[in-house]
Amino acid sequence: MNDRFKFRVFDKEKQKMMYENSDFSDYCKDEWWGYEEQMALAALYVFDNPEHYILMQSTGLKDKNGKLIYEGDIVKDINIPSYFYIVVWFKGGFYLKSTISNSFLVFDTTQQEVIGNIYENKELLNEN
Repeated sequence: MNDRFKFRVFDKEKQKMMYENSDFSDYCKDEWWGYEEQMALAALYVFDNPEHYILMQSTGLKDKNGKLIYEGDIVKDINIPSYFYIVVWFKGGFYLKSTISNSFLVFDTTQQEVIGNIYENKELLNEN
């Protein structure tokens, strides 16, 4: 499967990030359904319960350590280590938005690494 079309979900009640290769697909455990059908049903469940879940798509890019980058990730650029960026969808594409200004940074995945996400690592945003 193309990494650009992978998703993850944050469960607000459990305060837990779910990835499609783990418990995200547990919502549809019927063994006769294939993987794609299970993922489609899990996505429908998420869309039917927006007060409990936040759906995030992969950018299709990997950071300098080979970690897949998702919407909502907090990224550090090794050239500017005192600034953190949040991966956002903006005007038809994914960008890195500065946590301290309204500026954007273009992806250079050889220089950037994912250090957390805005749901599980809010303390990183306060430090910056």
